[in-house]
This record gives sequence, C-alpha cells and structure tokens, in this order.
Amino acid sequence: RSIVKFLFQASLLGVWRITAKSASPIRAQHTNNHAIIVSTSRYYHNYRHVGNALSIYHHLKTFGNYPDSNIVLMLADEILCNARNPIRNELYTDDAKRENLCTSDIEVDYRGDDVTVDNFVRVLLGRHPPHTPSNRKLHLNAESNVIVYLTGHGGDNFLKFQDVEELMSNDVYGVFRQMHWLNRYSGMLAIVDTCQAHTLWDVLLESDTSDVPNLVAMGSSLKDQNSYGHHGDQTTVGVSVVDRFTYNFVELLNQAARRKRKLSLAKAVEECCPYRKLHSTAGIGSTKGGFKAEDVQVSEFFANKRHTTKIERPAVLLSNYAESDHIDSTRINVINQNRLIHQVLNLNGKVTSSNTTDTTQDNVKQPPYEALDSEWKARCLLAILIGA
Repeated sequence: RSIVKFLFQASLLGVWRITAKSASPIRAQHTNNHAIIVSTSRYYHNYRHVGNALSIYHHLKTFGNYPDSNIVLMLADEILCNARNPIRNELYTDDAKRENLCTSDIEVDYRGDDVTVDNFVRVLLGRHPPHTPSNRKLHLNAESNVIVYLTGHGGDNFLKFQDVEELMSNDVYGVFRQMHWLNRYSGMLAIVDTCQAHTLWDVLLESDTSDVPNLVAMGSSLKDQNSYGHHGDQTTVGVSVVDRFTYNFVELLNQAARRKRKLSLAKAVEECCPYRKLHSTAGIGSTKGGFKAEDVQVSEFFANKRHTTKIERPAVLLSNYAESDHIDSTRINVINQNRLIHQVLNLNGKVTSSNTTDTTQDNVKQPPYEALDSEWKARCLLAILIGA
C-alpha cells in the first residue's frame, strides 16, 4: 500500500509540474487592456499626486479609448473638494490651464479610507468580498495587458499608503507572481512615481526565476534619489500640481498619440525623462522570461484593444424602401432584429415592431401563438449577443 501511495503522490506531483510548465512565459497576443491607477497620499499639500493620477487617467480615456469599466481609480483624498482649494472640481497640470482634468465623467472607484494595501491587492488578484460592485473590479484574463500606476510617498523598497501602512517590494513580487499563476495578465506595465521609486521593483527584477514573465517596471527615481514636482500654481492653489516624471511622460504619450508615432517603452523613457528634466534618474527594467522594454510598443498598453465577436445578421437594402433623403436608422435596426429572430425560429412570415410599421412589405403575417414564448426567448438571446 505504501508503494501504491507513493506512486500516486508522485504522479500527482508530475502532473502539477507538467501543468506549471505548460503555462509558457510567452503569452498569446492580448485582446483587452485594463489599468489600476492609485494615488496613496492624503492632505492638500499632496495635491500633485492627484494630478499625477488624473493625468494618466485622462490620457487613457482621451487617447487610449479606455472605458471606465476597464479602469480602477483609487484616490486617497478628495483634493478637488478640499476647503483650501479655490477652484473646486477643477484640476490643471499645465501652466496655461488649457485643459481641466476633472471632467464630469470621472469615476472614482475607491476613495478615502478605502484606499488600502488590502484593496489594492484584492483588485489585482480578483479576490473580492461578496456583493462587491462591478466597477470596483478588474475583469482580467490571460489575454489582458495591465497597467499598474502608483504615486505617492515612498522610500527604499516601500510605498506608503496614507502614512498608515506600507506596500513592500516583497509584497509586490508576491502579488504579481500570483497574478501569473491565476492567468490574470498577458503583459504588465508597472509604473511608480515616488522618491526612490524604482527600488519598489528590486525583488521583482532581481529574481532569478521567470515566474513573473512579460512585465516591464518603471520608476521615476533610483535609490537615494528624490522625485520632484514639475511646477506649482502659486497664484491659485498654492502648491505643486504635478510631478516631473509623470508630467513629461504623459506629454510624450499625448504627442505620440496625436502623431500616431510608434514608440517603444524604453525609447519613451529615454526621450521624456533625462536627468536634466527630472533631477533624478528614471529606471526601467524587465523581468526574466518574456518580452523586453525595447521590444514593447507604448500602444500595446496605452491604446485599448477591444475584443469583438462578429454576429452575422441580414442587411437591409436601401432599395427595399421608398427613395428618400432621410432614412430612419432605428426603424431599420428594428426590422433587422425581427428578421434575425425569425431566422432563429424558422417561422413562416415576418414580424413588425409595435412601434414601427413597414409599409413596404406585403402580405405581413403574424407568428402563431405557440411561437410567442420561443420568440420572447430569442429576443432575450439577441439582446445578450448585441450587448456582448
């Protein structure tokens, strides 16, 4: 019996090893993009950290075509509503105040005391308490490219969350490794803008194993270096509004998007973040296994790639209608749906919507009563397919 038990355990171990090795470090091409953006600092004098976070958020929505369902935004303080802020619900990171980053469509998913290390980890791993709203989750899979952006106050191998708790470099390595095991990403771009920022990735980048492949990590400063504010609005808000690294990086991203320029992540950091602009040295590195920063295009992370499924449906020819300069598109869509339903049900005859009447169709027949239940089910199925 002991021999049989040993062989059984050995076979299980062999299966586990084969399964683990079968997950190749080179992932398939991604089909969707997601981002988590975190500002970890409270209090009005940390205004610039909110400016950093909203700069990235605004770029992803404006140029990256990211929907809010693909972004989790975490802001530790309500700077925009702070009593010391003379321009409520407005935030500008440029001197000329040309573009307000606080628009009406901003969705803050975690704020105040909800911005914690625990919630940050839960979002990445998808381990939420029951009844957690969908907007507080990232719906990741093995084909997702993920941006993790962090800004706040940090030091050697740590990032502070609201002066209460810390995220350590060992924690980051453990979380990202679990994401790989859980097939929660295809590629990942991790960015941090703090003092001694790049040290947060030390354990991750120094690992000799390839258990966190396809990951590029960036930091605004190296060990024993500070991260500085770019400029302050002394006449209005009275504090710095954005940090140098994030300001220059987003400016380059905006220019590249407008000009449709191809740019690698390594080239982007080299161009936008020289020492003379930051007064610190920006760091960038790649984990073992998978792609390198020199080979990855900025657009692979900052331009959302939506996966769509083509549904064949009959087209309505304009010749079916009386010649007119204006054709009701809603009416055409309703008729398209009715025709598709009857193709599914194989009903003899056509259905006209209760809200529209197709006067050009002759011999319009109503479906038999026994088919109404099946037709209702087909309409529900069609609504799900269209929504997907």
